[in-house]
Amino acid sequence: MSSHVYCGNFVHATDDKPMDVVTDYALGVKDGKILFFQPKDRLKELLKKYGLHSKHVQQMTEGQFMMPGLVDVHNNVMLYPLSGTSVALPYWDVVKSRCWPLETRYHDPKFAKKVFTKAVDRNVKNGITTACYRSGIHAEAAIELWDIVDKVGQRAFIGKCNRDTIRGEVGYDAYMELTNESLKATRQFLYDVKQKKSPLITPIISPSALTTVTPELMNGLYDSMRINEISMQISLSLDESDDDDAVRIHGRKYVGGGYNSSLLETIRNTVMASKALSFQKSQDYESVTLEEAFMLATLGGSQVLGIDNKIGNFEPGKELDALLIDVNTKHSVIDVFKEVDECPPTAEDTVCKFLLTGDDRNIVQVIVAGKAIIDKQSMYTPQELLQDIKHKLPTPLSK
Repeated sequence: MSSHVYCGNFVHATDDKPMDVVTDYALGVKDGKILFFQPKDRLKELLKKYGLHSKHVQQMTEGQFMMPGLVDVHNNVMLYPLSGTSVALPYWDVVKSRCWPLETRYHDPKFAKKVFTKAVDRNVKNGITTACYRSGIHAEAAIELWDIVDKVGQRAFIGKCNRDTIRGEVGYDAYMELTNESLKATRQFLYDVKQKKSPLITPIISPSALTTVTPELMNGLYDSMRINEISMQISLSLDESDDDDAVRIHGRKYVGGGYNSSLLETIRNTVMASKALSFQKSQDYESVTLEEAFMLATLGGSQVLGIDNKIGNFEPGKELDALLIDVNTKHSVIDVFKEVDECPPTAEDTVCKFLLTGDDRNIVQVIVAGKAIIDKQSMYTPQELLQDIKHKLPTPLSK
């Protein structure tokens, strides 16, 4: 794998600061791992120390900065077709009338492949470099998802869901499995994906929820988890009384009942919802800040998944999962008024503008383990590149 040195402005979370913006820094990468993250004035010394060359250096342009990739710790990918369709319905009404009927269609691998291809593509375009996916109860669909993610190059955790009861409900047998069959299919899934040797994907145990698995099934799944030395993802609570405290744990998207698969929207909604709750809480209540929401969607997500020793920020020794952001792209929805502002925007302003008003059009590179799996810069023709450069030039003020 080739080496890279990125120079410019960066933002990441650390143990001391939820959002740390640094300017004129250099980040060196070799074989997908971060070699150094130091002020750019040490670049010549660093290139010599690590055996790198000036040809490896990529200087960011004005309006660009690099941030860690977004980490989605709970993605119900099989519900992606329902995104934006069920916001007005109560949670359990959505589950019973739309989610479970849709899930039955994933017994058809062709249908699964079609949906999962679009969903993963959208997630990566939205800057999600790591996702913890729930594929539904059909093992063949989980295999399809695994192959799609592997081909794209996204980092992921993937599990086949399990459901052998729906406590307190009757008439939903079509959406459940027999206990022994569920365990057998899960063990086969784990065996099959182990043969694929995908370095960026980790299998997990994924029972739907505590209320949808019997003790017998849970015990069997626990045994598989222990034997294979893997983790379990499960919804501990589906109670609508859950409030803002949940977002302090991780960034979670329920795309089947929501309207957008972007974690940027989750960051914004987290901040706004928390501020709204502050009007009902005591004076001791502290709402979630933008900086904290940024941390939750990057380093915090990696901590929840237990891989913060690999990704989450730009500490040397970790693998580079990152996004190259450009607020000045041709079709950007971000307006920057550097020519007329009495106080030109700072690097912090640029970061905040993207987090609060930007979208996938501002994400020009998506990097996983040092490899650009999306690179809009390389997609330009020479004419388009020239046009984009002209677009970024300051517009002269009228005399």
